[in-house]
Amino acid sequence: MKNKNITIVGAGGRVLKEVLPVLERIKFINLNQIITAKSKKKINFEGIYSSKIITTNNLEEISLNDIDILYIAVPCNQIYSVLKRLITSEYIKDIHLLIDTPPLHPLLIFKLGLFRKFKSANVLEDYIYNDIFLLTRKLMIASIGKLKNINFQHSGFKYHAFAVVRKFFKIKGFYLIKKNVFTPIYSIIKIYKNFQISSIIEPRDYNIGRILFVGNNGIISNFLNLRSEVNNSFVIKNNIEGNTYKGFSFFNNETEILKKEIEPVELQKDLKYRNLEIYNINKSKAIENYFVDFIQKINDGSINNSALYSIEDAFYDNFASYFLDKFGLFFDIPLFFNGDTLIYKIIEIIKSKF
Repeated sequence: MKNKNITIVGAGGRVLKEVLPVLERIKFINLNQIITAKSKKKINFEGIYSSKIITTNNLEEISLNDIDILYIAVPCNQIYSVLKRLITSEYIKDIHLLIDTPPLHPLLIFKLGLFRKFKSANVLEDYIYNDIFLLTRKLMIASIGKLKNINFQHSGFKYHAFAVVRKFFKIKGFYLIKKNVFTPIYSIIKIYKNFQISSIIEPRDYNIGRILFVGNNGIISNFLNLRSEVNNSFVIKNNIEGNTYKGFSFFNNETEILKKEIEPVELQKDLKYRNLEIYNINKSKAIENYFVDFIQKINDGSINNSALYSIEDAFYDNFASYFLDKFGLFFDIPLFFNGDTLIYKIIEIIKSKF
């Protein structure tokens, strides 16, 4: 695969703890520099990329003439400011942009046109690249039939769960999202598109989080004590020997149907946080999956017509999440062509025209 040069803006935990270890494993991505306003003393980072860190407040002075990918990893409330200062570079039109989710505050909808200045712009939503979801899609097609709903129980932030629903149901917008708060501890969010319903139970807690896929002919879940009268019931179980995590498998009754093996990872002996530890291992692999697919699509020229998580997708999902938090309700109007909804179409038009 053809090598690509990347520059990163931001040096928070997302970059230092999650992304850089992945880039170390991907040999066809060369890290040029990490740009941050923080002092190196505050960052306190001593990895192999420590010499790549540049501390500056003058983003306009950063050279972008020798990079293929610009990855902006700053808080949502800083993204517009960073973009506005970087697009003054004459090289922006030749750069592929990656940005973390959410990409912009919903009230900055008329600033979406900034993303058009890049050769391509996508959102690094690694959640949908988790191997569990990738393998579930394969098993779903072969074994449980058409998907009816997905239930998230403490297993993701809203916009991450929205991204999964979007990916599995192959939709652009949602017709209705309702939030019912039953106790101060948790709430239930229901997502509607035609007769497809998904539920999200908050808050996120990856140590206890579970997910359930329900199809016409069966179910897939990581509920270990799953009991179902449906013959096509598949349970996802972690493969652990002693304190070593080796991946996971899909079981139908006691028969192993599908297996994902990884390089063995030694786990901590404290069982209290084991699920969270395994989640983080799989998350790291998901980030790697994303980057490999991202680079492949750049190399084959399909990056602007791909199945990656687009700026429009990410902005819509954050827009829905924003209104859901404020009003407990979000609704959109179907347009009955290309699976479009009114708000999604408005976002596409604003990004292309303003």
